[in-house]
Amino acid sequence: MKILIVDDEKIILEKLKMYISQIFTEKENIFTSDNAAKALEIISSQQPDMILDESPDIVLTDIRMPGKDGLYISSFVHNNFPDKIVILITGFSDFKYAQTAIKNHVFDYILKPVDENVLKESVLKAIHTITERKNQAIMRKKYESYLKENIRNLQKDFFE
Repeated sequence: MKILIVDDEKIILEKLKMYISQIFTEKENIFTSDNAAKALEIISSQQPDMILDESPDIVLTDIRMPGKDGLYISSFVHNNFPDKIVILITGFSDFKYAQTAIKNHVFDYILKPVDENVLKESVLKAIHTITERKNQAIMRKKYESYLKENIRNLQKDFFE
């Protein structure tokens, strides 16, 4: 499991990284970015033919940043990597932000100042959701293989 933390304020970025490092014990699975452009590069690092996906599973991003913002990131993720989870953080409780977040299928919306326990709960819930999705995909593939094998056997028996 990998996470990307995006915030243009260095102090907040480091504080969020500190909170997240309590959940993600493997520090190499925590990526940071202080701007949306770099974040989009990290998110897009997934290569379809690669065995190991190097891109983050969870994107934790501030909404308001210079240039492209967290809402842009959430839209990009939703449209290009719908299996990834976005959690938005904002110091503004503007309804329009929440509306756009909903349209972009954002997993959670956390207000600043960030409560460490709220953040931890949200990230743990996101990890659980991703794990469940992966387990369901594995079970679906096993079931499909089982069905294909049984159909082949039935066809073989029928035509012999």
